[in-house]
Amino acid sequence: MKINKISNLHKKIVSVLKKEPLTGYQILERIQNTSLILNVYKILDDLNKQGVIKTSTRDKMKIYSFKKK
Repeated sequence: MKINKISNLHKKIVSVLKKEPLTGYQILERIQNTSLILNVYKILDDLNKQGVIKTSTRDKMKIYSFKKK
């Protein structure tokens, strides 16, 4: 897994996803900054493309989780 640019926000998102799988809204609640909504979804997309996290669907909601090595 190759991670190019990792910001503090990237680290916060990975940290909360290591604890449990969450929806995008739940991630925003955990990092306590809903003003970053667009940044969070872009970072989630970046982390998914880099293989750090994975996505699944449950009850028509996208769930993000940390991808264990």
